[in-house]
This record gives sequence, C-alpha cells and structure tokens, in this order.
Amino acid sequence: MKRYIFLTLGIALSVLFVVAAYLESGGLYEALYYQRDFSQEMYELGVYPTLALLTVAITWGIAALYYYVINSVYFDRWWHWGLMLVVAAIATPAACYAVSDAALASAGVDYAVQLGQFEMQHVIWAALLFIVASLSMRWWSTNCRHTPFPQ
Repeated sequence: MKRYIFLTLGIALSVLFVVAAYLESGGLYEALYYQRDFSQEMYELGVYPTLALLTVAITWGIAALYYYVINSVYFDRWWHWGLMLVVAAIATPAACYAVSDAALASAGVDYAVQLGQFEMQHVIWAALLFIVASLSMRWWSTNCRHTPFPQ
C-alpha cells in the first residue's frame, strides 16, 4: 500500500512543479532566480513550462533507468544511486540550457551570463525531483529497491 502512496505523491509533486511553471509570475523558476529583463524575456517566450516538463522527464527517466534498466545487484549501493543523482543534476541543466539558449537566440537576444546563473537552479530542481522519483518508483525494482534508503 505504501508503494502506491509514494508513487501518487511523487506524481502529484511532479505535476505541481510543472503547473507552477505556468503561473503568471514564472512560478518556482523566478523564486530562485530573477533578473528583470532576462526573466521577462523567458516568460514572454514561454520557456518556463518547457523547462519544467524537460526537468521532470529527465529526472524521472534517469531514475527509471537506474531502478529498471540497470537494476543490478552490482550497482545497488547508495554511492551508485548518488552517481545517478549527479548524472541527473548535470544532464538536466545541460538540456535546459540548450533549450533556453535556442529560444533566446531565435528571439535575437543574448543572455549568456544570466542563462548560466539561471541554470544553476536546475541543479537543485533536478536533485529534488530525482529524489522524489526515486522514492516513488523504487518499490518495484528487484535489485535496487533498498537504495538509497533501506525500506
């Protein structure tokens, strides 16, 4: 029963993260990084919802990769899970940077410095969402279900 509760909570938190990106104020993104011109441009281009969807997809995808594809008894320690957390925390900002940079370039503006600073928050969001995804889906893994925390 608790596995379904964790899965439901994980999905709900991820959906709330995406819904928050649709808010008029930029949601959680502008709460952690706000620079007037840059944030206005990102909001007007409608990049925030795309970044939120990309963040959720990458973090849940990497968690699924760890728990169901790798799923090895030789790769089931907390430091292996931590390695996957680091991968998620690097891959997510890299992908979001590429999407944001392409959107800003198509608009003819250059905010390279602000974009680099803005992407640092994706490290935080990726880590948090990877933990949420891990706690949501680990219960059905055959070998890695005890990672990172014993049941």
